[in-house]
Amino acid sequence: MRHVATHLRDPSTLPLPERIKWARRAMGLSHDRLAERLGTSRFTVIKWEKGLHRPGADYLRRLRDVTGQPDLFPEEDDDEESG
Repeated sequence: MRHVATHLRDPSTLPLPERIKWARRAMGLSHDRLAERLGTSRFTVIKWEKGLHRPGADYLRRLRDVTGQPDLFPEEDDDEESG
């Protein structure tokens, strides 16, 4: 039997990089397509997903809008330092 515990986990409890990746995959989007919808580059999305950089407040708002998942990207995330 295949272990599916990671699929049953509430994605809103994941760290921000994993929430971005989860939302992108749930929408069936490539890095390129998500980047296009957000108005950024695929390399930026990849860096966010790897935790190398953090999206700023504007991109977090765009993530809420594009993904339709405001619970994954709450406004409290906007207040944290971005990089």
